[in-house]
Amino acid sequence: STPLVYCDGSLINEYTEYSYLPTECLKAYNIDGNNYFKLRDLGEFIDFNIGWDNANKVISIDTSKAYTN
Repeated sequence: STPLVYCDGSLINEYTEYSYLPTECLKAYNIDGNNYFKLRDLGEFIDFNIGWDNANKVISIDTSKAYTN
């Protein structure tokens, strides 16, 4: 997929008719005409914590904590 991605008003990837330079940590995926990003990639790029509770099959997002692997 070739969406333009901006962060704080600045373009962080480039797409022209002839080339596409993706961001290193924000790869976009096009599924049925819609663009998607991996939640963990967004968490790492924007710096928020993503958690997974396997017992309850629940994802948690905590913007008050930094991203961790």
